[in-house]
Amino acid sequence: FPSHDTPRKLTPEQYMHKYGITSNYQLVRFAANRGIKILDCDYVDEMNITGDGSYICNLIDPAHWTGLYIEKGKAIYCYPCSGPPPQVIIDKVRKVAKSLKYNEGYHFQMDDEYLCGQWTLMFLHFMNDYPRLSMENRFKKMCDEYANTDD
Repeated sequence: FPSHDTPRKLTPEQYMHKYGITSNYQLVRFAANRGIKILDCDYVDEMNITGDGSYICNLIDPAHWTGLYIEKGKAIYCYPCSGPPPQVIIDKVRKVAKSLKYNEGYHFQMDDEYLCGQWTLMFLHFMNDYPRLSMENRFKKMCDEYANTDD
């Protein structure tokens, strides 16, 4: 995930704090620099979900970045604070995928933290960079390594 010029001593959390990626342009550019093609990056009600690939969705209330990954008729949605996708995303995903899973019970940040864009990039990194694993196992690997389940 870190670029070759970034010291490997940084934890993902330190890396995200250091580089402060928060705008849609920064997120798309950062993903592209790591070989992740973002098919759409927009507010959830404006999303154009067309099929297999990576998406970055901006929730309106609360204002948080979330990720969506679709592959072979299956979709996984990641809200860094944990929880299901909004109904508008569910409706759009149903047109292109048979199933939709999400990170219920696994959160990567609290509601008052501002790292949702970075966690969304981390999610898309795991979904794109471990093709030998099933989608579910890629997502589980990320959750096992980085999620907080303490309430």
